[in-house]
Amino acid sequence: PLLTSCVASVTEPNEAVSARIIFSTTSSVIQRVDSFDFGVAAVGGYYDVDLYLVNIGPTEARTIVDKSLSAQSFIFKGGSYPGTGGDCGSILGINQSCKIVLRFSAASTATYEGVITLGYDDIANGAKESSLPVKGKGGTPASLAISDGP
Repeated sequence: PLLTSCVASVTEPNEAVSARIIFSTTSSVIQRVDSFDFGVAAVGGYYDVDLYLVNIGPTEARTIVDKSLSAQSFIFKGGSYPGTGGDCGSILGINQSCKIVLRFSAASTATYEGVITLGYDDIANGAKESSLPVKGKGGTPASLAISDGP
């Protein structure tokens, strides 16, 4: 047989075969979070939280990096990904999870909002991102007065 014509078809990358990182309050997908509220942190103080990254895609997530947190009220504890006490590296395997540690600190009694964005690559579709909106509120620090009389 002789080929007399050929039609090529170009399709978009298949998301079904991509690494996909989600955020969770545990190391399982059952406690997935689409946003996170730190609650109240005293002005001048801070509130730390452990969150987990879970790769629910069928390929490894590689070269995981922080693309969002710098000089904001929401940072990785200690200043860099994955945060002091976190155990994430630059690769997250299929159906694997790891821990990140985030810190919220308030400079005033305002409401703060931000977005945590992590960049990563997978072998199927290249560069990807996962984001988590976060918020917190600054509160007036407690005070205690002690006296020896009425």
